[in-house]
Amino acid sequence: RQMRNWRKHGLLKKKTREVTRRRQIARMELMEPRLLLSADLIYNAEPAVAFDASLRIADVDGISTLQLVDNGTGSVLGAEALDEDINVTINGSDLNDRFVIDFDSSAVPHQINVAFDGGTGDDTLRGPAGNNIWSISGTDTGSVGGVSFSAVENLEGAADNEDAFVFAAAG
Repeated sequence: RQMRNWRKHGLLKKKTREVTRRRQIARMELMEPRLLLSADLIYNAEPAVAFDASLRIADVDGISTLQLVDNGTGSVLGAEALDEDINVTINGSDLNDRFVIDFDSSAVPHQINVAFDGGTGDDTLRGPAGNNIWSISGTDTGSVGGVSFSAVENLEGAADNEDAFVFAAAG
């Protein structure tokens, strides 16, 4: 009797076929866009603009940060916190590019792997601080201190370095 009273006042309802069917339908809800975080720093130079930048380490609000900085304007082109190993890929333009490694990789607690492709043009790479061994593995190709390079015609050691150049048979 009490159940009939509750049903009459809408407190209890008999399950209808429609309610049961509605519960079985899967419903999807849209989510906000997500940003995939990565410890990779990738920069592609504009084709008709000569690339001239330095890769350096700076303290940003108390956080050690790897920054790619435009040498002409001083603006930061890209940055990553140095809280884990980082892969850096720089693709130069079709003009005469210049890329400077402006830090000592031996003083960094995490591995920084840099790949620089100079593209076409007469490109220059200035190596990291400290005495380094440049390994030249082929025409305009090689590595130095955690930096691999290709399509780079000119190599420079940092100031006050005693760098060595080792040429492979193909270099």
